[in-house]
Amino acid sequence: MNVFDSLQAIVWSGAYILMIVYSAKNMRLRKPTMPPVAGLICFAWELNAILISGGLWIHVVWLALDSAIFLLNVFNFRSLRGKACYCVAAIGALALFYFLFRVPSIDIMLYSSFLLDLFISVSFVVRIKHLLPNGRVWISLLRLVGDFFAFLAYSEFTIVQFFGPVILILNLFYLSMCFSMGSVKNAKHR
Repeated sequence: MNVFDSLQAIVWSGAYILMIVYSAKNMRLRKPTMPPVAGLICFAWELNAILISGGLWIHVVWLALDSAIFLLNVFNFRSLRGKACYCVAAIGALALFYFLFRVPSIDIMLYSSFLLDLFISVSFVVRIKHLLPNGRVWISLLRLVGDFFAFLAYSEFTIVQFFGPVILILNLFYLSMCFSMGSVKNAKHR
């Protein structure tokens, strides 16, 4: 891990921790801090990444954080059917990544991580009205800074040169949406 990769790991971990804290503190509202589909895909990706990487420390940390986000998202579904569908979708994503991560001759972890990050960024923009407003600005700032460090860490790869700026623009757009929706007042830690 280079210094920028370590920084992105630390900053993204901070974003995940804030997502968990705000979601847990506001469970009665049943609103997620991460879009549910993005949360289950992150969980499935991380579980497979831990297997491929041989238990690299950051994947262990992120799997724990993604697991907490996943479980909080399961709780947010009111019906048993919604909870079951969400869990079945997670099993499907686990299977998909299991097979994708075993494709020879390409660095699928690198490619899929930036495609996943693109999906996460789009999900936050599209689902903003369905997400918990508490802490939204802080989470957005950490995601933006984490993605910027990830871009610097892997900027020599073509996929990163293409998707990195798109992800950063989407994150800036999401941050501006947070401000325009008046969520600054909710950004204060309670």
